[in-house]
Amino acid sequence: MKRHIKSGYASISSTICHASEGLSFDGCRRELSLRLNRTLCRIVRTILCLPFCACLFLQKSLGEEFNSPVGMASELINTSSNLPIPISAIIATQRLEMTTAFRTRNISIPPEFNNFFCLVKSNDWQQADKIYKEIMRQKQENLESIWKIKGLSEPIYVTYWTHYWFSRWPCTQIVAYAQEMLAGLSDKSILFTSTDAGLIFGAAYKCVIGQKYPIIIAINRLADPDYRNYIHEMYPELCFPHEKVVWDMAKDILPITSSNKEHVIVSTNWEQILQLSILILKKIFDANKDQYQFFVDEGYTVPWMYAYLEPHGLLLKLNNHQLQKLEDDSIKNDSQYWNVLFKTKILHAKQHGGAAVSAYAKKRTAIGGLYAYRKLYEEAENAYHQAIDISPDFPEPYFRLAKIYDEQGKKEEACKILQLCRQRNPGCDTPTK
Repeated sequence: MKRHIKSGYASISSTICHASEGLSFDGCRRELSLRLNRTLCRIVRTILCLPFCACLFLQKSLGEEFNSPVGMASELINTSSNLPIPISAIIATQRLEMTTAFRTRNISIPPEFNNFFCLVKSNDWQQADKIYKEIMRQKQENLESIWKIKGLSEPIYVTYWTHYWFSRWPCTQIVAYAQEMLAGLSDKSILFTSTDAGLIFGAAYKCVIGQKYPIIIAINRLADPDYRNYIHEMYPELCFPHEKVVWDMAKDILPITSSNKEHVIVSTNWEQILQLSILILKKIFDANKDQYQFFVDEGYTVPWMYAYLEPHGLLLKLNNHQLQKLEDDSIKNDSQYWNVLFKTKILHAKQHGGAAVSAYAKKRTAIGGLYAYRKLYEEAENAYHQAIDISPDFPEPYFRLAKIYDEQGKKEEACKILQLCRQRNPGCDTPTK
């Protein structure tokens, strides 16, 4: 991802700065837009596909201890000794969900599943890590032993990655972030998230407060049939596309093999996987929009969503119809909300450090993207500047701010903001001009 940011920054900065040296600005504008879109797409694909990458990459890297997200988690396990208390509640809840699901299917729980939770409960994460790898290996290799438990490994996935994320975030920041994320969401709400933090912290907070809802769906995992099975079993009232419908959508996008059990997606092309996930996402939205309220938690918004979106605190609300415009009250409330949030929870996060700071910056950047889509340039500029103030070393708001400056013919401002990004991020490989 850092490589994409470096090369993209250099390309975009070069385009704008050359324009300021007297080259055709119209040509540079088109080139800037093209390069920025390519750069953002690369970054987005990297972010959105991290969980899916984790599963698929395991098959090739089981012997390389720290060359995968699982290995990285193991490293954190070795150095983390102060886990927050709520993790015990999450472990207990996930184990109960797993037990209930197996009982519903009248299937015995595999020994390795029970062993995993026993080790986790005793805080032996190193041994739990080994069992997790083995379960994921069986899943990826489609072994006979795993077929009958399709969709039932999700509690193990959530438990494992809960430990990973809880090792990176202070407990107080997790609670504060999850509270803001789920504020105002009812049991008739569905939250689409494209980040593991959104999925894990939302699930964690629901465990702590003892709630099953709102429904949280990870966009970047919808191409995984196990994940779809799990969501469908957990929330049977949710209208979900039939697997044959998914296969019909997938067969024109992904390489597929057939077996006597089911159709198996074998692609490791993240762009194709993301394309399928977005198609499934639209099916879920269309089938449930009259019964549920939808919200989006992500640093990047799926393009078809923009016409339906409006700001909603830390999230974006996905209305069941397209909006002609954003109402003045909605814009005003958004500004007031973020001004207060910046002085309270964000300031606390900045003072104590950790990954929470960039998470808040990503959310503010996403809302700025909505304003930019609506050509509300003043509001977009304010949102991007606020994202930069929250996390000066997060490069995306610089790029997006440069793009809207360019759209308004402000090529000098565009060049300056990219130069500022270079100053604050010395690792970016940018032109010296």
